[in-house]
Amino acid sequence: MENLFNILIYLFALVLVTLPISYPFIIKEIRILQRKKREEKLLLFAKKTGAVVKPFWGQIFKDCGDMKCFVDLYNPSFCNVIEKLDKMNGNVYIGELQGEIIAKNIIRKISRYNHEERFSALSSSNNDLEKDYMKLIKDSTLCVVYDDRFNFPSFELFQKNFEYKLANVFAKKDSEVIDFEDDKNFSNTWVLTSNENISIKELFNKNIRSNFMKFVNKGYRICGKRNVLFIVTTKVIGPEDYSKVISDVRTIHRFMKDNKKFYSLNS
Repeated sequence: MENLFNILIYLFALVLVTLPISYPFIIKEIRILQRKKREEKLLLFAKKTGAVVKPFWGQIFKDCGDMKCFVDLYNPSFCNVIEKLDKMNGNVYIGELQGEIIAKNIIRKISRYNHEERFSALSSSNNDLEKDYMKLIKDSTLCVVYDDRFNFPSFELFQKNFEYKLANVFAKKDSEVIDFEDDKNFSNTWVLTSNENISIKELFNKNIRSNFMKFVNKGYRICGKRNVLFIVTTKVIGPEDYSKVISDVRTIHRFMKDNKKFYSLNS
């Protein structure tokens, strides 16, 4: 009995020692399997509905690759994309935004286990080459509408959540965050960022701000740049729910057309 107890103590100690090392790798493998299952599910959905699935579609990164929602990802890819062509209302593309995020100090000296997991680009930004980084899979759903009649200033809009508020309690206000003094309800609910302050305030008029309040708690990051409008979800949406996301991006597209300064019927 005493030997069994000692063995259990040893195994427990072994788990405590190895878990910090193995946990990120286990999670990564689980998420790779989840990707495969979602792809199988999508292909079955496409077969039933007659939709055409493109394995990859990279145009969005050529047009909007410098936006924060993509810059924050390591090696982003727009995969398993279904397109819905509509010349009158803009072409829509929906699929998975696959990428990885960099988690700091998950494992000390991780290069000892897998030197390829070291991501020196982030290290160079703070000149701390002693810190190690681990890439963790982060996937979401991306829904894009292209309409050449639009000419958006670049913007990103997402809802303030607890993590954002906590992270910014003592932080200096980001110069790219746009507030509306005459619409505290909107500014207390959403974070709107842009480096084109004047244009973005003209775009987000009272009517458009009011319409966006209907999208509270949807879990969307809504972005625009020139002729592109798109939604990034906080989690992966199954193909059976794509119609809901497409409907939402169409609704946003529709009410943003009302600001004629940024929408031309002659394009």
